[in-house]
Amino acid sequence: QVQTLEVLRMDLDEKIQQLNSQKKENDALTRQLEAANSSAHTVKAEMEEELQRLHLQWEKSRQSEEDLMQRLHIAQQDALQQGEALAKQIASADERLRIKTDLLDDLKGQLQAVRGEASLGHKRTEDLEQQVESYQQLLQVEELKH
Repeated sequence: QVQTLEVLRMDLDEKIQQLNSQKKENDALTRQLEAANSSAHTVKAEMEEELQRLHLQWEKSRQSEEDLMQRLHIAQQDALQQGEALAKQIASADERLRIKTDLLDDLKGQLQAVRGEASLGHKRTEDLEQQVESYQQLLQVEELKH
């Protein structure tokens, strides 16, 4: 029985050593797990910070886009109003040009008429000068006869 006890004791010592060895391994694994857990918490915190930063950046971009769209709308309205004002100015200038063109055409017609009258007047003057000359010659002939 002593031998059996001795064998059992050796067996028990071996089991205790195995358990101690297993405990050391478990302690090492626990430390690794704690380190990994700590790293995971750090990464999670960094990711949350990055997510918050990206969200703020997105919000700024969205606000900038809204501002740009509003400025674009205002610029389009201004351009439309300027275009309408320019169209009115062009229509007014066209009307003034049409009136001036009509007036010029009338003046050309009057000038043509005056030229025609002048031409007729010149012709009449020549005719009258010839008649005066003829009468003067007749008078001279009559005077010579007397």
